[in-house]
Amino acid sequence: MPRRALLAFAPLLSIPMVYTVHHAREEGVCDLLRACERASLMTVAISRRQRELLGGPPGAVIHHGLPPHRYPAGPGQGRYAAFLGRFSPEKGVAEALDAAVAARMPIRLAGRPHPVDAAYFREQVEPRLQRAGVGWSGEVGP
Repeated sequence: MPRRALLAFAPLLSIPMVYTVHHAREEGVCDLLRACERASLMTVAISRRQRELLGGPPGAVIHHGLPPHRYPAGPGQGRYAAFLGRFSPEKGVAEALDAAVAARMPIRLAGRPHPVDAAYFREQVEPRLQRAGVGWSGEVGP
């Protein structure tokens, strides 16, 4: 059962509940959140825009991010574009690949598709990975 399915039980709980949003806007989830507005529920989003789109009960924004001091900008000697993230429609990996080709810029990708994005990966991303100048490292750590 998806964790968001537990939202339906929030009005029945006598204890506070926190729901963290790690996904794109889903109308069904927004409906559940609106139904929980009187429950002891708080939401956490990863950006102000995500929080705005979410609606529903009160919420906070806690940005995902990296400490910039640990990843200083390099001198630009790589001469390539980079994409780092999940291979999903909302992250725009297919568009990043198209933009790199249009700019005649090599691109290196690091990331992977989530199982829910398998069809998108097969249909939109995988064919683009065969283009000249495209390199894919798979999933990477820090």
